[in-house]
Amino acid sequence: TVTFSWLPQAENQFNRRSDKASFLIYSEGLALSICLRNKAQRADLSSSIELDEHLIGKSLHCYMSFESADGKLVGDSRYVGIL
Repeated sequence: TVTFSWLPQAENQFNRRSDKASFLIYSEGLALSICLRNKAQRADLSSSIELDEHLIGKSLHCYMSFESADGKLVGDSRYVGIL
């Protein structure tokens, strides 16, 4: 399981509790990427993703991004680390 978490922030025009979080997990060694769009809401403050057994112990690069609930505003993706 990979758990992504983020801190709460004050709402403004670019940051709403209803924003959707998306995640990308990439394995360079396996040339494999897993993309999960709109997996959680910003208000959830975290999201867990179950990984297949063959990914355990592999180097996995993790990214995340947010977009508005209506999909009209999309933030830049952020590299959040390697497992």
